[in-house]
Amino acid sequence: ATDILIILIAVHGINIVTGYCGQITLGQGAFMLLGGFTAGVLSQELNIGFWPGMLAAIIVCVVIGVIFALPSVKVKELYLALTTLAAHFIIVWAWIQVPLMFGLNWGVTGVRVNPASFAGVVFDTPFKFYYLALGFTILLTFVAKNIARSGLGRAFVAVRDNDKAAEATGININYYKLIAFAICSAYAGIAGCLHAYHLGWISIEAKTLMDTVWMIGMVIVGGIGTTIGAIMGTVFISLLRQGLLLGAP
Repeated sequence: ATDILIILIAVHGINIVTGYCGQITLGQGAFMLLGGFTAGVLSQELNIGFWPGMLAAIIVCVVIGVIFALPSVKVKELYLALTTLAAHFIIVWAWIQVPLMFGLNWGVTGVRVNPASFAGVVFDTPFKFYYLALGFTILLTFVAKNIARSGLGRAFVAVRDNDKAAEATGININYYKLIAFAICSAYAGIAGCLHAYHLGWISIEAKTLMDTVWMIGMVIVGGIGTTIGAIMGTVFISLLRQGLLLGAP
């Protein structure tokens, strides 16, 4: 259940950028790794707690996400998919190679993450952490729903439906595309941070490109461009995957 909640947060991010704004992203898994590694390194090396680590993960993911989105706003469809796919491989490569330049092997061996704590409560068991993940998921689902209802969400839909017509009405389509990618990256950073604290460990193998493909499938199966669709698709596909794993020899 905790895994489903964490994945749902990342799926909400994909739904905002793909379902509402009409942009393709294949880098959500990599940004989850980025958020998880950021929080993990701060926890292990600097003994920084859960909340500052979460904030740092969001900031890092948003900044890197916007950097990768800058060339993406000029391309569409297959070329956009290839651009975001490149972001996945660049982030994974960077987390292996950059620490090695300084004699560190975080990207190779992974990083141990200390248990999360809040208001004197240490979330050091799966049962306790479930409620922390549930709280974040409810809050971020509410935020995603309100984004869809807001003027920002309507601008996203206008860009998705016909970007030329949206531009003709005065909507800065490049600006709103960047905002959509920034929100998507923030959701990935939060999900990645929670994933790292849930496992107590974060490594390159935690999220792969196929995990991103599965998450995109969750958005499509549940109903693209709807909050309830993201929820239903995540639950259905996650349970289906678990069922297939249990049935495997």
